[in-house]
Amino acid sequence: MIKKRLIINLVILSICAFLLGCNKKENNPIVGKWEYPGGNNYYFFNDDETCEYYVYGTKMKGTYKIDGDNISILW
Repeated sequence: MIKKRLIINLVILSICAFLLGCNKKENNPIVGKWEYPGGNNYYFFNDDETCEYYVYGTKMKGTYKIDGDNISILW
C-alpha cells in the first residue's frame, strides 16, 4: 500500500515537472490544487513555496523548491 502511494506521488510529481518544462511563462504554473483521480488525496502549492498535502483527511505541511524540471518537497 505504501509503495503504491509512493509510486502515485512520483507519477504526479513527474507530471508537474513535465508541465513546468512546457510552460514558458514567468508565473509559477504549479501553484494551485493538484488532485488524484478519485479526489481523496491532493496537493496545494502556494506562491510562497509552501505546500500542503491531504491524504484521506490527514494534512501535511511542507515547502517545495523548483530546480529546472525537478520539484523537491520537504515535509
